[in-house]
Amino acid sequence: MVQHSQKGLSLSGRFSQDNDVTVMIVGKKGNVRSFRISFRFLFWTSMLFALYIFASIFIFREYLDERRTNSAHLTELKRLQHEVKETKRILDSSKHHLALLENSIQDLKTQNKAPAESVSPAETTDSKSAPPEVERKSIEKEEIQPVEKVESIPQEQFVDIKDLAIKNEGEKLTITFKLVNMYRDKRPVDGYVHIIAFDKNSDPPLFLAFPEVTLKDGIPVEFKRGQPFFIKRFKTIRGKYLLDTGTGSVSSIKVLIYNKSGTLVFQKEYDVENAS
Repeated sequence: MVQHSQKGLSLSGRFSQDNDVTVMIVGKKGNVRSFRISFRFLFWTSMLFALYIFASIFIFREYLDERRTNSAHLTELKRLQHEVKETKRILDSSKHHLALLENSIQDLKTQNKAPAESVSPAETTDSKSAPPEVERKSIEKEEIQPVEKVESIPQEQFVDIKDLAIKNEGEKLTITFKLVNMYRDKRPVDGYVHIIAFDKNSDPPLFLAFPEVTLKDGIPVEFKRGQPFFIKRFKTIRGKYLLDTGTGSVSSIKVLIYNKSGTLVFQKEYDVENAS
């Protein structure tokens, strides 16, 4: 009985030793070192490493998804901000045009009321009580007498040029002036400015534009390519031209100002020698 139990114990110990993993390390001098690793320990260690790999892959994929979502949200936010700015700009422009229309309507009403207010009630009573001959003579005198002009700014011209200075340095021509708001209430005005330099004596005439735009007979083809302005009181405008031997000399300049709708509201020529 005792021997049988000892044989069983030796078999079980051998079975457990056979399941172990033996690791052998050979040194440089031929020394061999070996040690055993439990199969269970190796199995569970491998399982934990595999779980770590799967968890890392899952977390990395979640990170990429979140980053992609945040990038899409940022792009959408930038687009919405751009749309808000564009809508605000259009709204401000609409308010400005509405103010211009209201002012034009008010000016028309004022001009229509001015002739009616020029005739006083006393003159109306005298004309009713006067004889036909006197009434006819008074009518003839009124026809001959010129009507007084009402001093007002033209409906289209809302800007003017002040302090024009032209500096001619041979190869360089500089033009400076103040663009002045002519409205008395100083409501803001905007539009585009073109400065055309030319020589009246050249044949064919040579035109130089600032800013550089395509010209046809000295007139800009696209008015929106001019220098934009938005003023409440005044703004300094400066134009520069580089002259060479092929360009020739400049005898005159012409200033053209357009409103936002493309209507020419100001046009005037200046001699370079007189303005310098």
